[in-house]
Amino acid sequence: MFDLVQGRRRCTSRCAARTRADSHALPIGLCLLGVALVTAGCSSSKPASTGTISITVGIPPAISSDAVALAQDKGYFAKNHLKVSIKTLNGGAATVPALQGGSIQVAQSNVLSEIQGASQGLHVPCFAGAFGLKNPGGFLPLVTSEKSGITEPSQLSGKTIAVNATHGVNQLMTDSWLDQHGVDYKSVHYIGMAFPNMPSAISSNRVSAAVPVEPFATQMVQAGAKLLAGYLESNIPGAPIFSCWNATANWLKSEPKAANSFVAAIEEANQFINTQPDAFRAWLKSNSNLTDKVIQNVAIPHFTTTMSATDVKNWEAEAKVQENDLTRAEGMMKADLITKQELDHARYKLTASQFEVEREKQNQQNAEATLRALQLEQEKMRIVAPFDGVIARRYVRAGQKVSKDDKLFWVTAVSPMKVKFALPEKFAGKVKTGEEITVTSVSMPDEKHAARVTMVSPVVDPSSGTIEVSAELLGAPGELRPGMTANIHLDKQR
Repeated sequence: MFDLVQGRRRCTSRCAARTRADSHALPIGLCLLGVALVTAGCSSSKPASTGTISITVGIPPAISSDAVALAQDKGYFAKNHLKVSIKTLNGGAATVPALQGGSIQVAQSNVLSEIQGASQGLHVPCFAGAFGLKNPGGFLPLVTSEKSGITEPSQLSGKTIAVNATHGVNQLMTDSWLDQHGVDYKSVHYIGMAFPNMPSAISSNRVSAAVPVEPFATQMVQAGAKLLAGYLESNIPGAPIFSCWNATANWLKSEPKAANSFVAAIEEANQFINTQPDAFRAWLKSNSNLTDKVIQNVAIPHFTTTMSATDVKNWEAEAKVQENDLTRAEGMMKADLITKQELDHARYKLTASQFEVEREKQNQQNAEATLRALQLEQEKMRIVAPFDGVIARRYVRAGQKVSKDDKLFWVTAVSPMKVKFALPEKFAGKVKTGEEITVTSVSMPDEKHAARVTMVSPVVDPSSGTIEVSAELLGAPGELRPGMTANIHLDKQR
Protein backbone atom coordinates (compact mmCIF):
# COMPACT_ATOMS: atom_id res chain seq x y z
CA MET A 1 0.00 0.00 0.00
CA PHE A 2 1.43 3.32 -1.01
CA ASP A 3 0.98 6.07 1.57
CA LEU A 4 1.52 9.55 0.16
CA VAL A 5 2.08 12.07 2.93
CA GLN A 6 4.33 14.67 1.35
CA GLY A 7 3.34 18.26 0.82
CA ARG A 8 0.39 18.43 3.17
CA ARG A 9 -1.25 21.86 3.00
CA ARG A 10 -4.74 23.08 3.50
CA CYS A 11 -6.80 24.00 0.47
CA THR A 12 -7.37 27.69 0.03
CA SER A 13 -10.31 29.37 -1.63
CA ARG A 14 -8.19 29.44 -4.79
CA CYS A 15 -8.07 25.67 -4.68
CA ALA A 16 -11.81 25.45 -4.10
CA ALA A 17 -12.56 27.69 -7.04
CA ARG A 18 -10.45 25.69 -9.45
CA THR A 19 -12.55 23.84 -12.04
CA ARG A 20 -10.05 22.55 -14.60
CA ALA A 21 -6.69 20.79 -14.55
CA ASP A 22 -3.43 22.46 -15.53
CA SER A 23 0.21 21.43 -15.45
CA HIS A 24 0.87 22.49 -11.84
CA ALA A 25 0.84 19.91 -9.06
CA LEU A 26 -1.80 20.63 -6.40
CA PRO A 27 -1.27 20.04 -2.71
CA ILE A 28 -3.06 17.05 -1.25
CA GLY A 29 -6.42 18.18 0.11
CA LEU A 30 -10.19 17.81 -0.14
CA CYS A 31 -12.07 20.41 -2.16
CA LEU A 32 -15.66 21.08 -3.14
CA LEU A 33 -16.58 23.02 -6.21
CA GLY A 34 -17.37 26.54 -5.02
CA VAL A 35 -18.42 29.89 -6.44
CA ALA A 36 -18.48 33.46 -5.17
CA LEU A 37 -21.90 35.04 -5.83
CA VAL A 38 -21.94 38.63 -7.06
CA THR A 39 -24.77 41.09 -7.53
CA ALA A 40 -26.23 41.28 -11.00
CA GLY A 41 -26.59 44.59 -12.79
CA CYS A 42 -30.13 45.98 -12.85
CA SER A 43 -31.81 47.92 -15.60
CA SER A 44 -32.87 50.60 -13.12
CA SER A 45 -30.91 53.84 -13.10
CA LYS A 46 -30.40 53.37 -9.37
CA PRO A 47 -27.92 50.78 -8.08
CA ALA A 48 -29.25 47.78 -6.17
CA SER A 49 -29.40 48.69 -2.50
CA THR A 50 -30.59 47.27 0.75
CA GLY A 51 -31.15 50.76 2.22
CA THR A 52 -34.41 51.35 4.07
CA ILE A 53 -37.12 53.44 2.37
CA SER A 54 -39.61 55.40 4.47
CA ILE A 55 -43.25 55.62 3.37
CA THR A 56 -46.56 56.57 4.93
CA VAL A 57 -49.61 54.39 4.23
CA GLY A 58 -53.18 55.65 4.53
CA ILE A 59 -55.75 53.06 5.60
CA PRO A 60 -59.44 53.10 6.56
CA PRO A 61 -60.49 52.23 10.14
CA ALA A 62 -61.59 48.71 9.21
CA ILE A 63 -60.46 45.11 9.49
CA SER A 64 -59.72 45.22 5.76
CA SER A 65 -56.63 47.29 6.54
CA ASP A 66 -55.25 44.94 9.19
CA ALA A 67 -52.86 43.39 6.67
CA VAL A 68 -50.83 46.59 7.00
CA ALA A 69 -50.82 46.52 10.80
CA LEU A 70 -49.93 42.83 10.79
CA ALA A 71 -47.10 43.34 8.28
CA GLN A 72 -45.77 46.07 10.55
CA ASP A 73 -46.03 43.95 13.70
CA LYS A 74 -44.58 40.78 12.13
CA GLY A 75 -41.63 42.65 10.63
CA TYR A 76 -42.59 41.98 7.00
CA PHE A 77 -42.02 45.63 6.06
CA ALA A 78 -38.64 45.71 7.79
CA LYS A 79 -37.71 42.45 6.06
CA ASN A 80 -38.37 44.19 2.74
CA HIS A 81 -36.38 47.28 3.76
CA LEU A 82 -39.36 49.55 4.37
CA LYS A 83 -39.98 51.86 7.31
CA VAL A 84 -43.76 52.33 7.32
CA SER A 85 -45.84 54.91 9.14
CA ILE A 86 -49.59 54.23 9.26
CA LYS A 87 -52.20 56.97 8.99
CA THR A 88 -55.93 56.32 9.42
CA LEU A 89 -58.15 58.06 6.86
CA ASN A 90 -61.90 57.84 6.19
CA GLY A 91 -62.49 56.83 2.57
CA GLY A 92 -61.29 57.92 -0.85
CA ALA A 93 -62.39 61.51 -0.33
CA ALA A 94 -59.62 61.84 2.25
CA THR A 95 -56.97 59.59 0.69
CA VAL A 96 -56.77 61.21 -2.75
CA PRO A 97 -55.83 64.70 -1.46
CA ALA A 98 -53.36 63.08 0.95
CA LEU A 99 -51.73 61.13 -1.91
CA GLN A 100 -51.54 64.16 -4.17
CA GLY A 101 -50.26 66.35 -1.34
CA GLY A 102 -47.52 63.86 -0.46
CA SER A 103 -48.53 63.33 3.18
CA ILE A 104 -49.00 59.63 2.31
CA GLN A 105 -47.47 57.57 -0.48
CA VAL A 106 -49.77 54.53 -0.54
CA ALA A 107 -53.47 54.25 0.23
CA GLN A 108 -56.26 51.68 0.23
CA SER A 109 -59.30 52.58 -1.81
CA ASN A 110 -62.25 50.72 -3.30
CA VAL A 111 -62.17 50.03 -7.02
CA LEU A 112 -65.31 52.00 -7.79
CA SER A 113 -63.81 55.11 -6.20
CA GLU A 114 -60.85 54.66 -8.52
CA ILE A 115 -63.24 54.55 -11.48
CA GLN A 116 -64.85 57.75 -10.27
CA GLY A 117 -61.47 59.38 -9.68
CA ALA A 118 -60.23 58.48 -13.15
CA SER A 119 -63.26 60.22 -14.68
CA GLN A 120 -62.14 63.39 -12.91
CA GLY A 121 -58.57 63.17 -14.19
CA LEU A 122 -57.05 61.97 -10.92
CA HIS A 123 -53.85 60.00 -11.55
CA VAL A 124 -53.85 57.67 -8.55
CA PRO A 125 -53.97 54.21 -10.19
CA CYS A 126 -54.23 50.86 -8.43
CA PHE A 127 -50.95 48.93 -8.45
CA ALA A 128 -52.11 45.87 -6.46
CA GLY A 129 -55.27 44.37 -5.05
CA ALA A 130 -56.05 44.77 -1.34
CA PHE A 131 -58.92 42.41 -0.60
CA GLY A 132 -61.76 40.67 -2.38
CA LEU A 133 -65.35 39.91 -1.53
CA LYS A 134 -66.36 36.43 -0.45
CA ASN A 135 -69.45 34.83 -1.90
CA PRO A 136 -71.72 34.74 -0.01
CA GLY A 137 -70.61 38.10 1.34
CA GLY A 138 -69.59 38.91 4.85
CA PHE A 139 -68.04 42.34 4.87
CA LEU A 140 -70.56 45.07 4.11
CA PRO A 141 -74.01 44.70 5.79
CA LEU A 142 -76.99 47.02 6.04
CA VAL A 143 -78.12 47.26 9.67
CA THR A 144 -80.98 49.16 11.25
CA SER A 145 -81.48 50.66 14.66
CA GLU A 146 -83.35 48.50 17.11
CA LYS A 147 -85.33 51.57 18.19
CA SER A 148 -86.35 52.44 14.64
CA GLY A 149 -88.64 49.43 14.38
CA ILE A 150 -87.57 48.90 10.77
CA THR A 151 -87.82 45.25 9.78
CA GLU A 152 -88.61 45.47 6.05
CA PRO A 153 -86.79 47.18 3.14
CA SER A 154 -89.93 49.21 2.30
CA GLN A 155 -89.71 50.93 5.70
CA LEU A 156 -86.46 52.61 4.68
CA SER A 157 -88.26 54.92 2.25
CA GLY A 158 -87.64 58.51 3.37
CA LYS A 159 -85.29 57.44 6.16
CA THR A 160 -81.65 58.43 6.90
CA ILE A 161 -78.83 55.98 6.25
CA ALA A 162 -75.23 56.53 7.36
CA VAL A 163 -72.42 55.69 4.92
CA ASN A 164 -68.74 56.43 5.27
CA ALA A 165 -68.82 58.78 2.26
CA THR A 166 -71.80 60.03 0.29
CA HIS A 167 -71.94 59.17 -3.42
CA GLY A 168 -69.35 56.45 -2.83
CA VAL A 169 -69.37 52.71 -3.37
CA ASN A 170 -71.30 51.93 -0.18
CA GLN A 171 -74.12 54.29 -1.12
CA LEU A 172 -74.19 52.92 -4.67
CA MET A 173 -74.50 49.33 -3.46
CA THR A 174 -77.21 50.34 -1.02
CA ASP A 175 -79.09 52.04 -3.85
CA SER A 176 -78.79 48.85 -5.89
CA TRP A 177 -80.10 46.71 -3.04
CA LEU A 178 -83.02 49.07 -2.35
CA ASP A 179 -83.91 49.15 -6.03
CA GLN A 180 -83.94 45.35 -6.18
CA HIS A 181 -86.40 45.35 -3.26
CA GLY A 182 -88.75 47.87 -4.85
CA VAL A 183 -87.69 50.86 -2.75
CA ASP A 184 -87.26 54.29 -4.36
CA TYR A 185 -83.68 54.88 -3.26
CA LYS A 186 -83.98 58.56 -4.28
CA SER A 187 -86.26 59.03 -1.31
CA VAL A 188 -83.49 57.92 1.09
CA HIS A 189 -81.33 60.54 2.76
CA TYR A 190 -77.64 59.65 3.14
CA ILE A 191 -75.20 61.27 5.53
CA GLY A 192 -71.43 60.77 5.67
CA MET A 193 -70.12 59.27 8.88
CA ALA A 194 -66.86 57.63 9.92
CA PHE A 195 -67.18 53.90 10.56
CA PRO A 196 -66.20 54.12 14.27
CA ASN A 197 -69.07 56.59 14.88
CA MET A 198 -71.77 54.37 13.39
CA PRO A 199 -72.38 52.06 16.41
CA SER A 200 -73.30 54.97 18.69
CA ALA A 201 -75.40 56.62 15.96
CA ILE A 202 -77.40 53.40 15.52
CA SER A 203 -77.81 52.70 19.24
CA SER A 204 -79.05 56.25 19.89
CA ASN A 205 -81.37 56.13 16.84
CA ARG A 206 -79.74 59.24 15.33
CA VAL A 207 -79.88 57.37 12.02
CA SER A 208 -82.36 54.71 10.97
CA ALA A 209 -79.76 52.50 9.27
CA ALA A 210 -76.06 52.32 8.52
CA VAL A 211 -73.63 50.57 6.19
CA PRO A 212 -70.66 49.63 8.39
CA VAL A 213 -67.68 47.41 7.75
CA GLU A 214 -66.03 44.94 10.07
CA PRO A 215 -65.44 44.91 12.97
CA PHE A 216 -68.12 47.58 13.54
CA ALA A 217 -70.82 45.52 11.81
CA THR A 218 -70.38 42.63 14.24
CA GLN A 219 -70.25 45.05 17.20
CA MET A 220 -73.53 46.66 16.16
CA VAL A 221 -75.37 43.38 15.60
CA GLN A 222 -74.17 42.01 18.95
CA ALA A 223 -75.39 45.26 20.59
CA GLY A 224 -78.93 44.71 19.25
CA ALA A 225 -78.93 46.25 15.76
CA LYS A 226 -80.92 44.31 13.17
CA LEU A 227 -79.22 42.84 10.11
CA LEU A 228 -81.86 44.03 7.67
CA ALA A 229 -80.26 42.73 4.50
CA GLY A 230 -77.82 40.08 3.66
CA TYR A 231 -74.49 41.56 2.85
CA LEU A 232 -74.62 44.25 0.21
CA GLU A 233 -71.61 43.01 -1.73
CA SER A 234 -73.57 39.86 -2.59
CA ASN A 235 -75.21 41.99 -5.30
CA ILE A 236 -71.85 42.25 -7.10
CA PRO A 237 -71.40 39.28 -9.47
CA GLY A 238 -68.28 37.14 -9.35
CA ALA A 239 -66.93 38.22 -5.94
CA PRO A 240 -64.54 40.78 -7.46
CA ILE A 241 -61.69 42.66 -5.85
CA PHE A 242 -63.39 45.26 -3.68
CA SER A 243 -60.42 47.40 -2.78
CA CYS A 244 -56.92 48.05 -4.08
CA TRP A 245 -53.64 49.68 -3.11
CA ASN A 246 -53.07 52.86 -5.05
CA ALA A 247 -50.53 55.65 -5.32
CA THR A 248 -49.88 58.61 -7.58
CA ALA A 249 -48.56 57.79 -11.03
CA ASN A 250 -45.50 59.97 -10.38
CA TRP A 251 -44.60 58.14 -7.18
CA LEU A 252 -44.97 54.72 -8.85
CA LYS A 253 -42.66 55.86 -11.63
CA SER A 254 -40.01 57.31 -9.31
CA GLU A 255 -40.19 54.66 -6.55
CA PRO A 256 -40.79 51.27 -8.22
CA LYS A 257 -38.62 49.50 -5.66
CA ALA A 258 -40.68 50.87 -2.75
CA ALA A 259 -43.94 49.82 -4.44
CA ASN A 260 -42.51 46.37 -5.16
CA SER A 261 -41.30 45.96 -1.57
CA PHE A 262 -44.70 47.05 -0.24
CA VAL A 263 -46.49 44.41 -2.32
CA ALA A 264 -44.01 41.72 -1.19
CA ALA A 265 -44.61 42.55 2.49
CA ILE A 266 -48.39 42.70 2.07
CA GLU A 267 -48.36 39.33 0.28
CA GLU A 268 -46.70 37.78 3.35
CA ALA A 269 -49.33 39.32 5.61
CA ASN A 270 -52.12 38.15 3.28
CA GLN A 271 -50.73 34.62 3.32
CA PHE A 272 -50.73 34.62 7.12
CA ILE A 273 -54.34 35.87 7.37
CA ASN A 274 -55.78 33.67 4.62
CA THR A 275 -54.12 30.42 5.67
CA GLN A 276 -54.14 30.89 9.46
CA PRO A 277 -57.45 32.59 10.36
CA ASP A 278 -57.33 31.32 13.94
CA ALA A 279 -53.83 32.71 14.38
CA PHE A 280 -55.02 35.99 12.88
CA ARG A 281 -57.90 36.16 15.38
CA ALA A 282 -55.37 35.49 18.16
CA TRP A 283 -53.28 38.35 16.78
CA LEU A 284 -56.36 40.61 16.84
CA LYS A 285 -56.87 39.74 20.50
CA SER A 286 -53.36 40.97 21.30
CA ASN A 287 -53.36 43.97 18.99
CA SER A 288 -56.85 45.49 19.27
CA ASN A 289 -59.40 46.47 21.88
CA LEU A 290 -62.04 44.16 20.41
CA THR A 291 -63.84 41.77 22.71
CA ASP A 292 -63.35 38.02 22.36
CA LYS A 293 -66.98 37.69 21.23
CA VAL A 294 -66.48 40.18 18.40
CA ILE A 295 -63.16 38.65 17.34
CA GLN A 296 -64.61 35.15 17.10
CA ASN A 297 -67.57 36.30 14.96
CA VAL A 298 -66.05 39.03 12.82
CA ALA A 299 -66.12 38.33 9.06
CA ILE A 300 -62.67 38.27 7.46
CA PRO A 301 -62.46 39.20 3.77
CA HIS A 302 -60.13 37.44 1.35
CA PHE A 303 -56.86 39.37 1.22
CA THR A 304 -55.06 39.31 -2.12
CA THR A 305 -52.72 41.52 -4.14
CA THR A 306 -53.92 39.94 -7.39
CA MET A 307 -56.13 42.12 -9.53
CA SER A 308 -57.39 41.51 -13.06
CA ALA A 309 -59.58 43.09 -15.70
CA THR A 310 -62.36 40.71 -14.62
CA ASP A 311 -62.61 42.56 -11.32
CA VAL A 312 -63.33 45.79 -13.17
CA LYS A 313 -65.89 44.09 -15.40
CA ASN A 314 -67.79 42.87 -12.36
CA TRP A 315 -68.15 46.44 -11.20
CA GLU A 316 -69.68 47.33 -14.55
CA ALA A 317 -72.87 45.74 -13.25
CA GLU A 318 -73.16 48.58 -10.77
CA ALA A 319 -73.21 51.04 -13.64
CA LYS A 320 -76.53 49.43 -14.58
CA VAL A 321 -78.05 51.46 -11.77
CA GLN A 322 -77.50 54.61 -13.84
CA GLU A 323 -78.84 52.83 -16.92
CA ASN A 324 -82.00 51.91 -15.04
CA ASP A 325 -82.26 55.52 -13.95
CA LEU A 326 -82.19 56.64 -17.56
CA THR A 327 -84.81 54.09 -18.67
CA ARG A 328 -87.10 55.08 -15.83
CA ALA A 329 -86.53 58.77 -16.50
CA GLU A 330 -87.38 58.38 -20.19
CA GLY A 331 -90.66 56.70 -19.27
CA MET A 332 -91.48 59.42 -16.76
CA MET A 333 -90.61 62.10 -19.31
CA LYS A 334 -93.10 60.61 -21.77
CA ALA A 335 -95.71 60.69 -19.04
CA ASP A 336 -94.82 64.34 -18.27
CA LEU A 337 -93.78 63.37 -14.72
CA ILE A 338 -90.30 64.94 -14.94
CA THR A 339 -88.73 67.79 -16.88
CA LYS A 340 -86.37 67.49 -19.85
CA GLN A 341 -83.60 68.82 -17.61
CA GLU A 342 -84.02 65.87 -15.25
CA LEU A 343 -83.99 63.48 -18.22
CA ASP A 344 -80.79 65.02 -19.57
CA HIS A 345 -79.25 64.69 -16.13
CA ALA A 346 -80.03 60.94 -16.03
CA ARG A 347 -78.60 60.51 -19.55
CA TYR A 348 -75.45 62.40 -18.57
CA LYS A 349 -74.97 60.20 -15.49
CA LEU A 350 -75.15 57.05 -17.63
CA THR A 351 -72.72 58.37 -20.24
CA ALA A 352 -70.30 59.49 -17.55
CA SER A 353 -70.50 56.13 -15.80
CA GLN A 354 -69.76 54.26 -19.04
CA PHE A 355 -66.81 56.56 -19.69
CA GLU A 356 -65.51 55.98 -16.17
CA VAL A 357 -65.60 52.21 -16.66
CA GLU A 358 -63.63 52.46 -19.91
CA ARG A 359 -61.08 54.72 -18.24
CA GLU A 360 -60.67 52.26 -15.39
CA LYS A 361 -60.18 49.40 -17.86
CA GLN A 362 -57.22 51.29 -19.31
CA ASN A 363 -55.92 52.06 -15.84
CA GLN A 364 -56.13 48.35 -15.06
CA GLN A 365 -54.07 47.47 -18.13
CA ASN A 366 -51.48 50.06 -17.15
CA ALA A 367 -51.39 48.73 -13.60
CA GLU A 368 -50.83 45.18 -14.84
CA ALA A 369 -47.93 46.38 -17.00
CA THR A 370 -46.44 48.20 -14.01
CA LEU A 371 -46.80 45.09 -11.86
CA ARG A 372 -45.05 42.94 -14.46
CA ALA A 373 -42.19 45.45 -14.57
CA LEU A 374 -41.93 45.43 -10.77
CA GLN A 375 -41.92 41.63 -10.69
CA LEU A 376 -39.10 41.63 -13.25
CA GLU A 377 -37.10 44.03 -11.10
CA GLN A 378 -37.68 41.79 -8.09
CA GLU A 379 -36.48 38.74 -10.01
CA LYS A 380 -33.30 40.59 -10.98
CA MET A 381 -32.61 41.29 -7.31
CA ARG A 382 -32.88 37.62 -6.33
CA ILE A 383 -29.47 35.96 -6.16
CA VAL A 384 -29.47 32.17 -6.62
CA ALA A 385 -26.49 29.80 -6.43
CA PRO A 386 -26.05 27.53 -9.46
CA PHE A 387 -25.97 24.45 -7.22
CA ASP A 388 -27.11 23.18 -3.80
CA GLY A 389 -24.68 23.75 -0.98
CA VAL A 390 -23.86 25.59 2.21
CA ILE A 391 -22.55 29.09 2.84
CA ALA A 392 -18.90 28.79 3.80
CA ARG A 393 -18.14 32.50 4.01
CA ARG A 394 -20.16 35.72 4.11
CA TYR A 395 -18.76 38.97 2.76
CA VAL A 396 -21.62 41.35 3.61
CA ARG A 397 -23.82 42.15 6.59
CA ALA A 398 -27.60 42.56 6.70
CA GLY A 399 -28.50 46.12 5.69
CA GLN A 400 -25.16 46.81 4.03
CA LYS A 401 -25.27 48.57 0.66
CA VAL A 402 -23.81 46.59 -2.23
CA SER A 403 -22.90 47.39 -5.81
CA LYS A 404 -22.47 45.43 -9.00
CA ASP A 405 -19.69 42.79 -8.82
CA ASP A 406 -19.50 42.90 -5.00
CA LYS A 407 -18.97 39.48 -3.43
CA LEU A 408 -21.84 38.38 -1.22
CA PHE A 409 -21.20 34.78 -0.16
CA TRP A 410 -18.86 31.90 -0.73
CA VAL A 411 -21.07 28.90 -1.38
CA THR A 412 -19.69 25.38 -1.16
CA ALA A 413 -21.44 22.42 -2.70
CA VAL A 414 -22.22 19.50 -0.41
CA SER A 415 -21.46 16.92 -3.07
CA PRO A 416 -19.65 15.51 -4.88
CA MET A 417 -16.48 15.79 -2.81
CA LYS A 418 -13.25 15.67 -4.78
CA VAL A 419 -9.62 15.10 -3.87
CA LYS A 420 -6.68 16.36 -5.89
CA PHE A 421 -3.15 15.11 -5.37
CA ALA A 422 0.21 14.67 -7.09
CA LEU A 423 2.16 11.43 -7.67
CA PRO A 424 5.83 10.96 -8.55
CA GLU A 425 6.40 10.64 -12.29
CA LYS A 426 7.25 6.91 -11.93
CA PHE A 427 3.49 6.33 -11.51
CA ALA A 428 2.77 7.78 -14.95
CA GLY A 429 0.80 5.18 -16.89
CA LYS A 430 0.22 3.04 -13.81
CA VAL A 431 -2.76 4.94 -12.39
CA LYS A 432 -5.77 4.80 -14.72
CA THR A 433 -9.04 6.73 -14.88
CA GLY A 434 -11.84 4.71 -13.27
CA GLU A 435 -9.60 2.91 -10.75
CA GLU A 436 -10.61 2.99 -7.11
CA ILE A 437 -8.38 4.37 -4.38
CA THR A 438 -8.82 4.82 -0.62
CA VAL A 439 -8.84 8.18 1.15
CA THR A 440 -8.28 8.74 4.87
CA SER A 441 -7.90 11.96 6.83
CA VAL A 442 -4.95 12.60 9.13
CA SER A 443 -7.28 13.34 12.06
CA MET A 444 -9.38 10.17 11.51
CA PRO A 445 -7.06 7.54 10.02
CA ASP A 446 -9.44 4.65 10.79
CA GLU A 447 -12.25 6.14 8.70
CA LYS A 448 -11.71 4.99 5.12
CA HIS A 449 -13.47 6.35 2.07
CA ALA A 450 -13.53 4.86 -1.40
CA ALA A 451 -12.86 7.19 -4.33
CA ARG A 452 -12.67 6.76 -8.10
CA VAL A 453 -9.95 8.38 -10.22
CA THR A 454 -11.58 10.87 -12.60
CA MET A 455 -8.52 12.50 -14.19
CA VAL A 456 -4.81 11.72 -14.65
CA SER A 457 -2.70 14.48 -16.16
CA PRO A 458 -1.02 13.33 -19.41
CA VAL A 459 2.03 15.51 -18.69
CA VAL A 460 4.66 15.65 -15.97
CA ASP A 461 5.34 18.91 -14.17
CA PRO A 462 9.07 19.49 -14.88
CA SER A 463 9.52 21.65 -11.81
CA SER A 464 8.35 18.98 -9.36
CA GLY A 465 8.60 15.78 -11.36
CA THR A 466 4.98 14.88 -10.50
CA ILE A 467 1.71 14.19 -12.28
CA GLU A 468 -1.62 15.64 -11.20
CA VAL A 469 -4.48 13.26 -10.33
CA SER A 470 -8.13 13.97 -9.39
CA ALA A 471 -10.57 11.56 -7.77
CA GLU A 472 -14.19 11.73 -6.61
CA LEU A 473 -15.43 10.18 -3.38
CA LEU A 474 -17.99 7.40 -3.66
CA GLY A 475 -20.84 7.63 -1.18
CA ALA A 476 -21.30 10.00 1.74
CA PRO A 477 -18.24 12.00 2.85
CA GLY A 478 -18.90 11.27 6.52
CA GLU A 479 -16.79 13.56 8.69
CA LEU A 480 -14.57 14.75 5.85
CA ARG A 481 -14.63 18.49 5.25
CA PRO A 482 -13.29 20.69 2.46
CA GLY A 483 -9.77 21.84 3.24
CA MET A 484 -8.80 18.85 5.39
CA THR A 485 -5.43 17.13 4.85
CA ALA A 486 -5.79 13.61 3.50
CA ASN A 487 -3.76 10.49 2.82
CA ILE A 488 -4.16 8.63 -0.47
CA HIS A 489 -3.83 4.85 -0.49
CA LEU A 490 -3.44 3.06 -3.80
CA ASP A 491 -5.23 -0.31 -3.83
CA LYS A 492 -2.20 -2.25 -5.01
CA GLN A 493 1.53 -1.91 -5.16
CA ARG A 494 2.89 -0.19 -8.25
